[in-house]
Amino acid sequence: MNKQYCDIGNIGRHLGRRTKISGISGIACDLMAAAVFQNKCSDKQIFEEITFHNSIPGNILTELGRRFPGCPAPMSESYIIVSDVNMNIYSQTEHGLLYAVQDIVNLTSQDGFPEGLVYNYPVCPIRGVKMMLPDLSHMEDFKKFIDLLCSYNYNTIILEIGGAMEYRRHPEINQGWVEYCRFMNEYPGKAHEIQTQCFLWDKNAIHSENGGGSFLSQEHVCELIVYCRERMMEVIPEVPSLSHSDYLLTRHPELAERRLDPYPDTYCPSNPKTYELLFDVLDEVIEIFNPRTINIGHDEFYTMAQCPQCKGKSGAELYAGDINRIYKYLAAKGVKTIMWGEKLLNAHFLSLNGKSAGGACGGAERSIYKNDVLVETVLPTYTAIDLIPRDIEILHWYWGVDRKLEDAFFDRDMEVIYGNFSPAGFPEWKKRISRKGFKGIIISNWGKLNEKTLQRNGILFDTVFSSLLLWNRDLGENNFAAMRDWTLAELFKAGCHAKFDTLSAERIEVIHTTDEKRPYRLFCDGFFLEEKAFLLGHHILYFSNDRKISVPVIYGSNISSSDIDWELRESVTSWCRNDFLEFDRRLAEVAFETLPIKEDGKTYYKIEIVNPFPGERIVRTETKKAEGIDCSIELKSTRVLAGHVSES
Repeated sequence: MNKQYCDIGNIGRHLGRRTKISGISGIACDLMAAAVFQNKCSDKQIFEEITFHNSIPGNILTELGRRFPGCPAPMSESYIIVSDVNMNIYSQTEHGLLYAVQDIVNLTSQDGFPEGLVYNYPVCPIRGVKMMLPDLSHMEDFKKFIDLLCSYNYNTIILEIGGAMEYRRHPEINQGWVEYCRFMNEYPGKAHEIQTQCFLWDKNAIHSENGGGSFLSQEHVCELIVYCRERMMEVIPEVPSLSHSDYLLTRHPELAERRLDPYPDTYCPSNPKTYELLFDVLDEVIEIFNPRTINIGHDEFYTMAQCPQCKGKSGAELYAGDINRIYKYLAAKGVKTIMWGEKLLNAHFLSLNGKSAGGACGGAERSIYKNDVLVETVLPTYTAIDLIPRDIEILHWYWGVDRKLEDAFFDRDMEVIYGNFSPAGFPEWKKRISRKGFKGIIISNWGKLNEKTLQRNGILFDTVFSSLLLWNRDLGENNFAAMRDWTLAELFKAGCHAKFDTLSAERIEVIHTTDEKRPYRLFCDGFFLEEKAFLLGHHILYFSNDRKISVPVIYGSNISSSDIDWELRESVTSWCRNDFLEFDRRLAEVAFETLPIKEDGKTYYKIEIVNPFPGERIVRTETKKAEGIDCSIELKSTRVLAGHVSES
């Protein structure tokens, strides 16, 4: 889609072996070299020289103002590209030059980079994704995802550490974590059952997906950090504290706030020994990450004032006391604090009429009933907002509960990052990003760190879709359809590049759909993806030489329902109205592996696979359903494609 500020012509030039490139190093240089190698442009016009400059001279700024009156002045990550026979790229930072490289690589690999002037700048300084640590077998998936983020100009990674990194001062944490996760991951959904069905009190979500239920050595964690920083990503470790502290308590139940809980998730903030353990953990994390900022968690704080030491204290006193203690410890080491912010809000869900206050949530006082009997009251914590330092950055993930809630942060001059960001139906985007204190967005993957989970959780879709909002202030929810279609095409192209070792490989295109209907769900909080549970059947493709191949048909991965709704709609549950728009997330779920297509009132799904028998044609097909499957599967068409990436 178009950049915000472009003044360009029609002639497109390409990178070529004779193009002289100067002024960059590191990953930016590697990307340019790879693009030159991949471009087959002997019959196309190429740039003679491409020169990168780490400053913006006055004459370029003057020209910028002349062509785009009233445009904002360049910031640290902005870049300017001036192209004719040669190309010159200007930015104040290496980050900006890297982002310019991504533009150049993307455009020159397609129709060529046009002559003229392009000025691009980010909407916000923080553009990132929060994720779990991978297990050792998915280190490459992690790196591939980082490369994808880099290609769409993201600059921040939040890594939840928990028990998934080796602790040499406290190896018992890792031992307890592995045992705990083995129990929680016995079957999909067990952790969720324990969280929601086994106890009278509210429990935290159980992140037993972190590290694949195991832990990485410090050396492997360092490898991931280096990989991110080489791509100019700031890496923020998340050390869950106060709440989500199950990883600390598996071997230290004496520090638990609720002594009766066999799987405690909240430590006692009145016990000095709690902080001996926590600060040891923070010290090791600081030694490994050398971070500018640490995310201290503090979301879903439900268990409070239960133990003898805490009983009688207010929720706000306990909450603020713990935050301040950790904040001071980190500040003494030169580390900033960021935290999840919903417990600082006097929040209530919107009722179905969209106006009056519904059920309490966040930091409001809340009563817990089981079978219509009051069993516990969760104490209010929202007044803690005035008891903590104002320079703590807030991950605000209640943006879709009620858009007015964020006033509590902005009115206090606190810096706000929209957490758990979902871009497609974010209301009043252009208005809200203009507020003083808005710093950026963080998309969250709460599931395992592997490519298929990232796809089916919609993280790949949200990442690419958000990149449009993050680099063009003119876009918003009114542009949803165009942004949706561009994102689907971009992801399918990326999926094909990831799937095929060589772009000259002959492929088979399959277009199919089904009337199977399964509700969309996230694979997280103990629900991990097992694709065999989604197998609908196989397409059997027969070739002219009597050979055949079998193509699995997997709901949610390479096929979905024929009646998917492509448009935005209000988000309403049986008991509340959400303050955002939504669309059928099954469309996002299949993006990357498939290209959804609307035709004749149906949605079809295009996939491409390698043709194992190059030069041979398909003579017939049949579809065999898996045992117990009674839906219909429509195989609309198959065809052999020449060696190129199909884009739409």
